[in-house]
Amino acid sequence: PNVVAQVGYRPQDFTDKPGFWASKIHPDGAPRVLAELSHLFDVDQRSHEYRFRVSDGSYRWMHDQQRVVRNDQGEAIEIVGAVSDITDRKAAELALHKSEESLAATLRSIGNAERELRRLNQELEDRVRARTAELETANSLLFAAIEATVDGILVVDRADNRVTVFNQRFVELFRIPMSEISARDGDRVLSWVLDQLVEPEAFHKTILELRANPEAASDGELKLKDGRVLERHYLPQRIGDRIAGRVHGFRDVTE
Repeated sequence: PNVVAQVGYRPQDFTDKPGFWASKIHPDGAPRVLAELSHLFDVDQRSHEYRFRVSDGSYRWMHDQQRVVRNDQGEAIEIVGAVSDITDRKAAELALHKSEESLAATLRSIGNAERELRRLNQELEDRVRARTAELETANSLLFAAIEATVDGILVVDRADNRVTVFNQRFVELFRIPMSEISARDGDRVLSWVLDQLVEPEAFHKTILELRANPEAASDGELKLKDGRVLERHYLPQRIGDRIAGRVHGFRDVTE
């Protein structure tokens, strides 16, 4: 999800203000999360759940996964992460807890309260664990699939043209410095790409047409100044019935 829609802050609030993210973690959880994060480079992957203060001053529960990406020499080159709002799940767990207390009081009056409560509690806990495992597996598979594909992948948010997803192959195809791609500015990335094309005006025109017609798909080829030829594909990114962004795929088809 888009960071603005999720927490109400701009992406640059996180990138341009040291300590901004840490300052918004609830004081009850901040020491634990920051302590675990300090060991990220030792284990290469971490996940956390914590309360985060959003722009309206309220706290939302977040599930945060971070993974260290290393080059062939084993050197850390970036940290990629995914954050999900799990407030509804936490609210459901709290509601479940309250329901269990009420149920226990009721069942105590009919003699078999302890056995029935254990059964219901186990069933509900299994559902929560199963759903949590599904979400974690889905996120893990998504990251693995994006990094494993031979195509360069770039996903740009429709609302503010921010880069939401990219893989290492995309960075390699267009030789984009990490300082550029890490800014997650779609216009800056586009400018970098255009500078490498034989016919930048034509591709720029195509991008503007796709922005104006978000439901459209597009395929074609890009000729780079260094002689390479890239096959390109474009599809809208859909979340339910809503078009949330644009998915670009690039493959080197140089003969």
